[in-house]
Amino acid sequence: MAFLQQEAQNIFKSLFQSIERCTPSSLVLHDIPKVSQDFHDSLLNLVTSEEVCFATFSMAPYKAPGVNGFQPIFYQSYWHIISDGVWRLVNKAFYTGSIPPKLDETLIVPVLKVDNPTSFRGFRSINLCNVIFNVICKVLVNRMRPHLGSIIGPLQSSFIPNGGTFDNAMITHYMHKKKGKMDSSFQN
Repeated sequence: MAFLQQEAQNIFKSLFQSIERCTPSSLVLHDIPKVSQDFHDSLLNLVTSEEVCFATFSMAPYKAPGVNGFQPIFYQSYWHIISDGVWRLVNKAFYTGSIPPKLDETLIVPVLKVDNPTSFRGFRSINLCNVIFNVICKVLVNRMRPHLGSIIGPLQSSFIPNGGTFDNAMITHYMHKKKGKMDSSFQN
């Protein structure tokens, strides 16, 4: 088991530690869609209690708890008592652009993919985030959703509601037709 623990540490260190620094000159910054002033303003508005309530109650009640052990059902059941405090915390996160470090803690849990794994590839990891962290993310996503069509390119299918694998196949077909055979670096 010590071998698996060391392998897990190595994998996550390689995932979360950057070897190269990303600088503006290393990024391709042309053809990036610009957000409208309306979109910009909607992201910066103070959070309403209705937004926080909607985000909280849109979560599955028995979703796996984060580090603090609370599931969404706790927040939903006691909303009449804790709603003001939750709203203030979420609103402060939007206003200051930061959250208390405890809210950002995530429990990474390895779940078996196969019986008797011999390497870390025999596991898949699930990330258990704090409910309040998820509420903040949901409020942000709910604000972004109406504007995504203006910033997602026509050949992107990720992030598009009701988009699926078939869309990717259609895009690939279009690329083959348009440019001929795809570059070998894109083939498996």
